[in-house]
Amino acid sequence: MAIKKEDYLHWRTSSVTKEMTEGVAEAATQIVQSLVTRSESNPMYDQYQRGYLRGVQAALEWEPEFILEEGELPDD
Repeated sequence: MAIKKEDYLHWRTSSVTKEMTEGVAEAATQIVQSLVTRSESNPMYDQYQRGYLRGVQAALEWEPEFILEEGELPDD
């Protein structure tokens, strides 16, 4: 779904979005800390957690396809 860049930036900078991303980032930080500090390895669970972290990272970095306004050049 393509949206206007202005609409995306409005959503991205809203207080609700910031609160959500901070909460997700905090949860990810806790997972990383548990992976690093755990005394015993659990390969299956560790792999699951790594996959979860990749999904979180992808969600936090997501940007939609933008609709270009008349005369606007695409960002590269």
